[in-house]
Amino acid sequence: YIGCSVVPEWLRFSGFEKWLMEQPKIWEQENYELDKDLLTEGNKVYGPETCLFVPKVVNNFFTQKFDENIGVTYFPNRKKPWRAKCGAGSRNDKWIGYFATKTEAQDAYLQEKVKRGEEIANTLTEQKVRTAFLNRLETYKEKIMNLA
Repeated sequence: YIGCSVVPEWLRFSGFEKWLMEQPKIWEQENYELDKDLLTEGNKVYGPETCLFVPKVVNNFFTQKFDENIGVTYFPNRKKPWRAKCGAGSRNDKWIGYFATKTEAQDAYLQEKVKRGEEIANTLTEQKVRTAFLNRLETYKEKIMNLA
């Protein structure tokens, strides 16, 4: 990725392999991916202190662009012009509804996003991944509440 780097010890496969063999074998399962920023939001360095293997659904959960319109879209020609939607443009998106105000729409989005996050957390068996995911979910909730 642009702006990302790899620690020197991982530039040789043997360095990465050593770390890999010390990890829980969840990476052998289908739909697991190497993640660099669940433990530390915004991290750009791939290395043993920053990476872990996570299910694809976890890796994709926080990928939506975070700004003042997260989860909502404005449609000026509607009686209730603010639409809330949870997802990032896939067929698994949840259309929540239309609302009179942006705050109502964001509240509905946040409730649905947190609900989905808690459902995902309940499926995670690797404790380090589960803890990191729940911590990040708390930070996410705080950010959205600060936008309102």
